[in-house]
Amino acid sequence: MQALANSIFAIAPVVCFGVRRDAEPNNSFAEANPLPLNTSQAGTLFLNPASDTQDWYELTLPAIGNVTFTASYQAGLSGFIYIHNSAGGQLGFASSATGTLTINCTAAGTIYVRATRNGGSGTYTLSVTLNQPQFSADIEPNGDNNVLLSSESILQTFQENQAWTGQLGHTNAGVSDVQDWFYIVSPEDGNVTRQSSQAVRLPGLFISIKRMEP
Repeated sequence: MQALANSIFAIAPVVCFGVRRDAEPNNSFAEANPLPLNTSQAGTLFLNPASDTQDWYELTLPAIGNVTFTASYQAGLSGFIYIHNSAGGQLGFASSATGTLTINCTAAGTIYVRATRNGGSGTYTLSVTLNQPQFSADIEPNGDNNVLLSSESILQTFQENQAWTGQLGHTNAGVSDVQDWFYIVSPEDGNVTRQSSQAVRLPGLFISIKRMEP
C-alpha cells in the first residue's frame, strides 16, 4: 500500500489556477515564451528537465514608461532575473532574494526577461507592470537635426499660445530619444516667450528656439 501511495503522488499533476505555465523549450533568446503585462507567469528550473537552468520570455510594451519586474522563487531555489532589450543587450538584473527590478525610461517595443538558476531546484513566478509617463507622447520620429531644412519634415505643427506634450530619454536596443523638434507658426513679428514643465526632472534639458528660413 505504501508503494501504491508513492506512485500516485509521483504522477499527480500540479495545478496552479490563474497562473500561466512556461512552455519548454524556452532556454534561449530565440525560444522565448510570450509574457503578457499584468499576468502571473509560473515556471520551473532544474526540475523537468533537470538540465533546465534558464527560461526566456518575450514582452511587448505598448507604450514607453518605467517597467517593474517581480520574481518570487520558492524556498530551495535561487537565481537571478535579467532584462534584455530587443537586440539582446542587458538592461539590468536582480537576485531572487531581492525579487524586484525596475527599468526606467524604456521605449515601447519588445524586451526580454530571463529567469536563471544559481542553486537548487523548484518553481518561480514572474509578473511585469508598466508605469506610463504623466504626459502624452509626441509623434516620432522627430529628432533629426535635418528637420530645419524643411517644415514639411516636422511631424507636428502648433500655433501661438497652444500647449503640447512630449517625452524624452526613453531607450531600447541602444536607440535613445534625446531631442524633439516642433514647428511653431507665428502670425506676426514680436518677442517670443516659451514656458515648459517637467513631470520628472531631466538633467541637462535645454529648449532652443530657431528661426526657419523660408
